[in-house]
Amino acid sequence: MKRCKATIIEKPKLKSLLFVLVIAGFVSALAVGATLLRVTNDEPQSAPLAVTPVETALIRQAKHLTVPQYYSGLISASRSSKLGFSSLGTVEQIYVDVGDVVQVGDTLARLDARTLNYELETKTARIRKLEADLELAKTTLERHRRLYQLGHVSQQLVEEHESRVTVAKAEVSAGVAEANTIKSRIKLFDLNAPFSGTISARYLDEGAIASPSEPILELVETNYLEAQIGFSELAAKELSVGTKYELVSNSGTHIAVLKSTTAIIDAQNRTIRAVFDIQEPSLITVGAIVRIRIDREIEESGFWVPVGAMTSDARGLWSVYELVHVDDKWIVEASPVEIVHSEGSSVYVRGAIEDGATIIASGLHRVVPGQSVVPRRLKGPE
Repeated sequence: MKRCKATIIEKPKLKSLLFVLVIAGFVSALAVGATLLRVTNDEPQSAPLAVTPVETALIRQAKHLTVPQYYSGLISASRSSKLGFSSLGTVEQIYVDVGDVVQVGDTLARLDARTLNYELETKTARIRKLEADLELAKTTLERHRRLYQLGHVSQQLVEEHESRVTVAKAEVSAGVAEANTIKSRIKLFDLNAPFSGTISARYLDEGAIASPSEPILELVETNYLEAQIGFSELAAKELSVGTKYELVSNSGTHIAVLKSTTAIIDAQNRTIRAVFDIQEPSLITVGAIVRIRIDREIEESGFWVPVGAMTSDARGLWSVYELVHVDDKWIVEASPVEIVHSEGSSVYVRGAIEDGATIIASGLHRVVPGQSVVPRRLKGPE
């Protein structure tokens, strides 16, 4: 019974001890917190955020603008003909094929001319007989003239023989004329090259019946090529006949001399056609596309700025961010501009900007007007 009483008496003492320990811990925590707070308040404040660096460009004013304009055209042959016979006949032989180079006067094809050749042989034989008759008539006339001088024949007989000689001469001339006509017809059975060039097409083969309206071959004069290009009315005024120009194609740059321009604006494409003579036709082919650059001067003062220096607002108005030096700081200021011309990575603008101004060249999304910035590096004039 005594042991039970002792155990009951010790429980209140344990609770008191735990309470004291909790209070002591709480007081210690307050002391540590106060100490930390005092230490924190005694430390110096952190440094302000760094000013945004920007890439800038120094711009210079230009008095005028040179705008390059490009015009395209095709290379064509100076002369191109579809060749055919002027007579109806059977194609006997075609001597050339597509791609062959021929010279002026070369025989390209021939019709069957056997009937005409037979007719010519007959006429030639008749001419020989008429020429023999003429010689006999001349000999007889000379003999009668001698007899007349001796008084053995009359004047009338001499005149009759003179008449026979005249008739014989006329018959020979008529025969020769008929033979020449046949020869001319035979020549028409030959198709000859009217100029030097390259065969670009062949439409018939041997044995076909050719009619006067049907082409046999197509001949292109590749030794003399020209470029036909359409220009705007303003650009055409800048051209000068006889001047050399550079034409650019997939095969390179070609020198061409302006041959002529038409003074008429084409109703379909509203351009004026100009014809250029290619100086080295062997370096380019017929049908190739060529381009020519014509620089047009525009009297408009302005500035060249990088594309990245342009920004627009909700109304679609363009601006550049100019840097203004205020109180030893660079402050961003929006300056409205108007785009005159764009070319590649640069834009030609006009606006209320002074010559030599410094603008932000790129990264406009990182800054706003009124912000203080630090120029990172200056580019040269655009």
